[in-house]
Amino acid sequence: VRREEEDQAKTDRQRVTTDRRRLRAPPAHRSTPSHRGSHFCVSPSTPPRPRRPRRDKTRCIKRSKERERERERERVMTKLVSSAALLGLAVAGTSAAGTDLGGGINTPTDVSDRALISRDLDEMFQNCNANNYNDALNIYTAGKNSPKYDNAGNMLAEKRSLMKMSTDALGGKYDGEPAFVTHIYGLGGGNCDSDAIDDHLSYADSFVKDALKEKKGALGPEAARALNLWMYATHELYDAVEDCAKIESGVNVAAAGLKDNGNGAYAMDEFIAFWIGTNQRPGSSDGGSLYAMTQAAAEMFGTVDGVNGEANVNTDIKALYNEALAILAQERACQPDTDTMRQLWGITHRLISRMSVPLVQLLISAMMEEDAERVRLYARSIVPQMSRCRQSAHRRLKEELIDRSYDPSKRMQILVDLQQMYECLGISCEDVGAYKTSQLAQCADRPVNFPLAQYTPTTDVRQTSKIDLDISELKVLLCFDMNRSYDMAKRIYMYGHNSMRHRDDDVLPPTYMSLQDMATSEVREESPWFTHFLDYHQSSDYADQAIMDALNGRGKWGSASRKQRTEIVTKTAQYQVVFMHLLGEMADANADCDKGDKQDNAGSVHSWDEVAALYVGSLEGPDEGGSDDFGDGQLMWNLGNKRCTQFGTENSDRWSVVMADIEDHLYAGRGQLDAYDCANLRKTVKDIQHLSVIPLVQSVVRYAIKNERHTWNSDSKDLAEGEAFALSVLPILKAYDPVGQSMVEENMIRETGKEPVIGGAQVVADAFRPIMDKFGIECHYVGRSEGVDFCSVVGRTADGSGMNGPIAATGASLVTVAMLWAML
Repeated sequence: VRREEEDQAKTDRQRVTTDRRRLRAPPAHRSTPSHRGSHFCVSPSTPPRPRRPRRDKTRCIKRSKERERERERERVMTKLVSSAALLGLAVAGTSAAGTDLGGGINTPTDVSDRALISRDLDEMFQNCNANNYNDALNIYTAGKNSPKYDNAGNMLAEKRSLMKMSTDALGGKYDGEPAFVTHIYGLGGGNCDSDAIDDHLSYADSFVKDALKEKKGALGPEAARALNLWMYATHELYDAVEDCAKIESGVNVAAAGLKDNGNGAYAMDEFIAFWIGTNQRPGSSDGGSLYAMTQAAAEMFGTVDGVNGEANVNTDIKALYNEALAILAQERACQPDTDTMRQLWGITHRLISRMSVPLVQLLISAMMEEDAERVRLYARSIVPQMSRCRQSAHRRLKEELIDRSYDPSKRMQILVDLQQMYECLGISCEDVGAYKTSQLAQCADRPVNFPLAQYTPTTDVRQTSKIDLDISELKVLLCFDMNRSYDMAKRIYMYGHNSMRHRDDDVLPPTYMSLQDMATSEVREESPWFTHFLDYHQSSDYADQAIMDALNGRGKWGSASRKQRTEIVTKTAQYQVVFMHLLGEMADANADCDKGDKQDNAGSVHSWDEVAALYVGSLEGPDEGGSDDFGDGQLMWNLGNKRCTQFGTENSDRWSVVMADIEDHLYAGRGQLDAYDCANLRKTVKDIQHLSVIPLVQSVVRYAIKNERHTWNSDSKDLAEGEAFALSVLPILKAYDPVGQSMVEENMIRETGKEPVIGGAQVVADAFRPIMDKFGIECHYVGRSEGVDFCSVVGRTADGSGMNGPIAATGASLVTVAMLWAML
């Protein structure tokens, strides 16, 4: 018996490893044209993916140790998954009565009642096909086959219903959950008012009931599956995360009702039961389950396994479920000193990404078949999820597919916009496939050298650039007045969601780079400006502390309005965390050049490309100047372009002269690295640092102008934004001009009982004049806004005395030019 068990365990390990490798195999890179949005139906080529080289021996040793720890974790996970599959053992503390869902999935706990919800869908489909819409509606509203039990295990009279999976949102069941909040945000077009939220909370229920009452065939049960059940499945994933988080926080497990939940494993079992359903044949599209829906979609797009016929997505979801169980089965899972939460958080979002694929496929299918009703359905199922992505593209998709009837003549442009969103959703063109092979070819993913606002990197920094998506998601989550939103936002900040770390070994589980990683990284220390921030705040983790205080409801802004707390979190992340990290990367590239190791040239160039990625981000697009829509970008590039319109510092192409200059410097710096021209590279680095101060200074003055109109106890977000921007430059100002530092603090740092901007906005602008002089920045680069003028003749120097012109060193002729410019 033991030999048979060992043989079976070996087979299971091989199967799990095969599934995991299939899941993690990177898609082939494809080349695309460089113009806007044209990664559509392009012939593939396969350039090799560059590997980021190690920079020095210390990092080499550190990475080697990290890799060994990951390999050990992988061995443990494989062993645990194999043991669970072989023996059917329950996760610690759970019931031993599991459920066989077929296809190799045996849950440790009994979730057969959850799986039976697919039978309700089966019967709804049957009734609708027989024109028995009232019977279908009754099953939908009251449930029929999925029983519910009380805590003692007694069956209740009430059945589990698909309707309640939607209407429970009215009672706040899904408040704060990223997938649900993003959906409501997207349906409402970014409107966060409570009335707008109420209009969309039961969006799924409204659609299903309308379809059933209007007798639209199978549209009703299809909607119940794609809208109600799909979103409820994501709820179970977040439930597992929250169970684990509660244990990590040290709560009394029994008192919190978590004694028998297996650290969140029970919620994972519920998820897979809702996905697969009951009596589901592996590789079959027959049935009412989400698994069957995914099979049907995959068969149309050729994304099925060539051997067993199972949809790739279904195989991936089962593998990720097993991976989650293995993590939760570890002896010290969810304890404070483990990384269980980070791993489980990553698996949750990788699962939701896989779950998105069939919805995209079914939307494309409906568009190709010109089925307007199903376009409405599947657009509502997936387009709102894109609201955390590129806002301009989401707005166009919402207008064309949700707000108005589908126009087939616009199909190609809609597809281009839709395919722009794949990377944000965590999916690829290969995942979606080609519709019926000949009717719509498979699109091509962004190549390695996809431009960032026309800067073309030579190394792969696509994942680095996606850190802006984390910031966009934070804004969505914190938009609504929901307490749980802060907890989920904290997890995105701590564990990341969009920017995947580089992996040397594709067998290792993926992990995300997070904003907190950047806020506490050692890379920052390589920038000479980091010492200014350390001296000013007397703490190396100054930005992390400010963000965590605001999210946890403590500190200076902890009890402020929701909008103010949101601005402290997001503006600190954008203009202190990411900005300081890119300065560190820039200094790192400079240091690599000084070492003169030509074998490590690719490493220094990669660091330089990362500077561009962190400056521009993934949301600006490939065109010169970045996106025309200021709602798209989230990083310094976007800030520069927003401020140029407000301060009159646009170039002839209507984007920032400062950003144009920075782009020139980015290209120059890369050329200097290639040539090992380290002396000129040092000057380029310094110029970029100095130019980067301009949009930050403009922002401080903009909010000085706004805050003149507010009282000290106002709940306006302007007060928080003004302070966040001020703190992004005050440490630099202190290092160069303590007098200017005091003037900015006096007017921009909020204090109880003291009115904001007491000296006026012009005084704030004047405070920056000496530092502009020291950095060699001509005043017309900074401009003027609403009568506040950086080029004012009456100014001050670092010692507080008057100056003879906008910048003392420029001479009388430049003073005259500046005066004439200021009069325009």
